[in-house]
Amino acid sequence: MTSLWKISCLTFRNRLIEEFRYPLQFILNTVSFITIIILLSLGSSVIIKGTSLETGTGALFMAFLAGAGFQAPTKVLAQSKLRLQEFYLRPLNSLQYLFAVSLGYAIETIITLSTFMLIIILILRQDLELPLRLLIIGFPVYMYMFGMGLALAGFRLIYQKIQTLSQFVWFVVFGAAIGASPVLLTKLSTWSVFASGLLYIRSGTANVYPIIIGALASILIGAIVFRFCEKIMLRRGLIGLD
Repeated sequence: MTSLWKISCLTFRNRLIEEFRYPLQFILNTVSFITIIILLSLGSSVIIKGTSLETGTGALFMAFLAGAGFQAPTKVLAQSKLRLQEFYLRPLNSLQYLFAVSLGYAIETIITLSTFMLIIILILRQDLELPLRLLIIGFPVYMYMFGMGLALAGFRLIYQKIQTLSQFVWFVVFGAAIGASPVLLTKLSTWSVFASGLLYIRSGTANVYPIIIGALASILIGAIVFRFCEKIMLRRGLIGLD
């Protein structure tokens, strides 16, 4: 457990070093990202009547967080500069390493987005409750999508080229953040942690137990699918493929 936490902390530290190594690029990326999110949230306020700028921005930040969680396992696999052999030479088993690195990504992403949300709220002189909501709901939503991402990473071990599916999920989560009504989110929240997260951002109401159970179930199912695909990959000798 200590090794897992150390890897997560090192991943978080390395992400901060990467971001602050080039301060001008970091500032430009940050300003561009926030500007695009605000513009999209303005469009969301037109689609969903009564949605404020800060609420729409928080929902889009949640969508970005969900997409990052879904993409994290595949991203870790793709970071091996050689082939998959490099990934399997690490001291931890594959699932432990994927979880540890993705947890480091989660810490960095949640803190960053909550800070951005706080800056926007302070500029608009609104209540600080929204950044707190994002900080609270961010981790279970990330882990819920991480579980789905584990299943995708497992399929990648066998089929390799499946980037289109990842892009499709990005479109879905951003589309839901922009245009999904509170009524639809309420109906979906009983089985979708992401929908529950969006509902919590928009209205402040959340089903706590379904969120926790949904996140844990997603991780469990994702881990099972990943292990199953991993065994198929090793049995077929696909580990040397890109």
